Amino acid sequence: MLPNPRRTPTFWLHRNHLAQAVDIRKSLGLEIGAMDLPLVEPGEGTCEFADSRTFEELRQLADRLGGHNPDFVVPIDYEIQLGYQVITKHYDWIAAAHVVEHVPNLVWWFNELYSKLKDGGVLFLVVPDKRFTFDYHRRVTNLSDVISANQQQLRRPSYKQVFDHYFFATAQLDPGDIWNGVQVGPPQKDYAAAVARAKSALTSFEDAHCSVFTPTSFSELMNDLSRTGLLKFRLEGMRATQRNQLDFTAVFRKLEGHS
Repeated sequence: MLPNPRRTPTFWLHRNHLAQAVDIRKSLGLEIGAMDLPLVEPGEGTCEFADSRTFEELRQLADRLGGHNPDFVVPIDYEIQLGYQVITKHYDWIAAAHVVEHVPNLVWWFNELYSKLKDGGVLFLVVPDKRFTFDYHRRVTNLSDVISANQQQLRRPSYKQVFDHYFFATAQLDPGDIWNGVQVGPPQKDYAAAVARAKSALTSFEDAHCSVFTPTSFSELMNDLSRTGLLKFRLEGMRATQRNQLDFTAVFRKLEGHS
């Protein structure tokens, strides 16, 4: 098979940051939501895959979406629609690219991943920077938002999260344009459409960006969660959003001695 065309210079920025934290060749990894762009391909190391969609659903999605290729969709070892309890192993590292922003309850999610890592294991995240996405006009997620979602024991996006995602969305610009000073348009503020999506979230799953971050706000939020004791990881390092790009990366280390 030909090399994956989505392995662009941006991909290698992310991959190299992961490789600084773990020896990919000698460790066991799990990637969540890799779809058709896994951080580690066969022959490069040992990595298994988890997703909320089945392999066939992912292939169909990749076929519909521009810029994706169903031929590179990874095999799914764990279908996690019902939760992470189906994952039976402990890993040296877990990676998730553009997943954390979709999680309705960050405290629960981090705890689930914590339970699937070996002591000292690494959690590696690729996170969209709201300043260069359709979330441009949204307020960053703060500690109160995270604690409230955890108190509600959310397992799917809430009415508020879905409404916020759609009401304040703006038309997507190329990140390079934003970096170069092109003015971002106003939020859509389509109240009827946002309410319809939010009402649907009351009875079924509605995908949304439940949280919104910049590198600075993400670091501050993780430090706040660490001080509360709700986050059992140490934020070990970050790579800020690079010029003309739209995301940043973060490396967490599992703390030992937590129950």
